[in-house]
Amino acid sequence: MINDKKIICIIPARGGSKSIKKKNIVPLHGKPLLTYTIQAALDSRLFNYLIVSTEDKEISKIARNAGALIHDRVKELSRDDVGVIQVCLNIIETYEKKGLVFDYICILLPTSPLRTSEDIKKAFEKLKKSNANGIIGVTDYEIPPFWALKEKNGYVSPYFGQKYMVRRQNLPEVFVDNGAIYIYKIDIFKKEKKWFCSKLIHYKMPREKSIDIDEIFDLKLAEFILSGNYTEE
Repeated sequence: MINDKKIICIIPARGGSKSIKKKNIVPLHGKPLLTYTIQAALDSRLFNYLIVSTEDKEISKIARNAGALIHDRVKELSRDDVGVIQVCLNIIETYEKKGLVFDYICILLPTSPLRTSEDIKKAFEKLKKSNANGIIGVTDYEIPPFWALKEKNGYVSPYFGQKYMVRRQNLPEVFVDNGAIYIYKIDIFKKEKKWFCSKLIHYKMPREKSIDIDEIFDLKLAEFILSGNYTEE
């Protein structure tokens, strides 16, 4: 609890994964992937409740040992086509029926292992000091999206037109959602039911802390950074 504000943190960790087998608990630098997110959440000391939502017994055991509470995901919320927001709304409803009402919800995806407790705290502080309804983690595009190409009749041309094919420095500053941090006022989250809520602000993170584990390449890159071989120059 911060200044009498109650905050729930939810880490969605379904057992199934098509890109990497058991992705949410795949070993990364000697620890299951999920534990990095749990530890960052615990170290932030922000949350009244830290909950891992899963239907998988192995994930439940790892999460519980790491210090999280477990919300057993029902079968109908464990399908591929069920989104994280729907899962979180179900948890909020479950706790409210128990008389537990929260002011903020923080959603931390386990596929962002390099986000730290300081990132979570700084994002929340920025949200509190603003008039916004929510804040999300973002990072710079590796390649500006304005340089996208399209193909027609076998030939490629600039998707957004020739006027954007200029130096990076002359392009508008844009960011991409990095999947690391999502914090919302809970009444807005319940009402709007979407990632990009009204009056949304951003917390900018460097690309090396914004790795989203989706493929083996991402896992190897995160391993390289955690090994200490990566240095920022």
